[in-house]
Amino acid sequence: MKDIPVSIKRYLQNLNGDHHADGYLYLNERQEILAGDGWVGIRNLASIDRTKSPAQSIPVLEGLLPGSCTAPTVIKLVHVDQDYYFDIHLFHDNAGAWVLFIDKTRSAKLMHEEQQNRLSNELYNIKPLTGN
Repeated sequence: MKDIPVSIKRYLQNLNGDHHADGYLYLNERQEILAGDGWVGIRNLASIDRTKSPAQSIPVLEGLLPGSCTAPTVIKLVHVDQDYYFDIHLFHDNAGAWVLFIDKTRSAKLMHEEQQNRLSNELYNIKPLTGN
């Protein structure tokens, strides 16, 4: 992303850990897209169609965008398309409503591998039941 808005910089400073914005949408009170930048999977948010609703452009947002929220909301490990996972942060400030995307693809894929290995090990260790 070229320039990260001040609202997002402030928001990221208040998060625990080292996070950076991979993409964002800036919405008005009617949840219309006013601005966007960065990438969500294969979607370039800088060239997103602003005449469409956010959910039409990014279907995983359907039903996730609150009209107004008093506290930030984080939806973790959203599978946005076949290959990408993002944490989606929704927050409001004096400037307006923000949808922030933080890429978590690498950690999500590692978690899935670990889960699969645990399940495989559990299945391997189950002793067959014998009937007498």
